[in-house]
Amino acid sequence: VRGEHDGRWRELSASQQGEMDGAIVMLQEATNQGHINAAAFVGNIYYWGQGVAIDYARAMAAYKVGAEGGHSTCQWQVGFMYCNGLGVDVDYAQALPWIEKA
Repeated sequence: VRGEHDGRWRELSASQQGEMDGAIVMLQEATNQGHINAAAFVGNIYYWGQGVAIDYARAMAAYKVGAEGGHSTCQWQVGFMYCNGLGVDVDYAQALPWIEKA
């Protein structure tokens, strides 16, 4: 079944989508202020398309905030995305330091 194990959510109702949109705004504001756990949430939301369209560039931007703040999962994710060209060009020289930090 599509979406069962790939991290994507089922389609949201209009009410649920409105709540999700509001949550994303608040999480993005926290990310912009350097909150690394919020950055991890925002990265996951855009990486997996949870209530939004998949957007690897936005996911990478959020993960970088978390990674630069010391969030190990974000550090790994930044390295992984550089290795695979998700939201950025493939760049192994950028990937390796992030993976090693994680």
